[in-house]
Amino acid sequence: MEMDLASLYEHMHDALDGMYYSYSEHEYHLQKVNSTHNDLVHEAVFTFDKNLAFITWQNLAVLENIEATLPEVITILDGCRAKSVSPFDSKKILSYGQACQILMQLLKEGRFNLDKQILCAIHHYCAQADLKTDDRGAFRRENVIISGTSYVPPKYEDLEDIFKEGIDFINMHVDNPVEKALLAFLFCCRSQFFKDGNKRTASIFLNGILLSHGFAPIAILKDFKQEMVKLLVEFYEIGNADHIIDFFNKNFDEQFKDRSEEAKQKSDRAFADFLK
Repeated sequence: MEMDLASLYEHMHDALDGMYYSYSEHEYHLQKVNSTHNDLVHEAVFTFDKNLAFITWQNLAVLENIEATLPEVITILDGCRAKSVSPFDSKKILSYGQACQILMQLLKEGRFNLDKQILCAIHHYCAQADLKTDDRGAFRRENVIISGTSYVPPKYEDLEDIFKEGIDFINMHVDNPVEKALLAFLFCCRSQFFKDGNKRTASIFLNGILLSHGFAPIAILKDFKQEMVKLLVEFYEIGNADHIIDFFNKNFDEQFKDRSEEAKQKSDRAFADFLK
């Protein structure tokens, strides 16, 4: 039996461990990839691959405060050294790229799902710079804090149940793929399922959900870094995701406003060459 709205909000608050938002009231400004081809997921992955350096550059500038240039990020992702980037930051960049490669492989093989196994597989590669092998790809086994906020993440003993209830809610009650992707990102960030690398892992998970439905990948633009940090802290502390969801819509608008018809046609031609 379908829930009434009041019951749904109560269930949402419980299932997402205190997180909530205005259900189905947001308009999302992200479009599916432009294509004359039938396989939208294949082309979305192709688009992600072609923009991987830019996405890595932007996301790590915002989420990890890594002040590398785009050419330096490209150099590091190619397996070479960028002298002005610290070894630790270089390892984060390279690990992020490797985790994205794993994501693309899962999508191409039709094995990407919104579940713990996939999230942990992404984290295993993403957190190579931060954690020992035993802590990578596994939910944390200790309690943690988040600097800059009074919010305290859930106790480690509760993480399995919290993840199952939250992901079940997102899978069962959220139909819009963009909304599903944003909620999964925010839920994973706030819950801090891992000892470290949560935001990076969640950002790749977010793009995985978008790509699996044929949507273009996104980056969190570094021009909006301060606003993102402020809204993320606000979201952590009160659990209301409405403001940060609105922020992502602004981010979508800025990212895709200059995508002309000529650029779309060029992308289609490149994809056709890729398939040959």
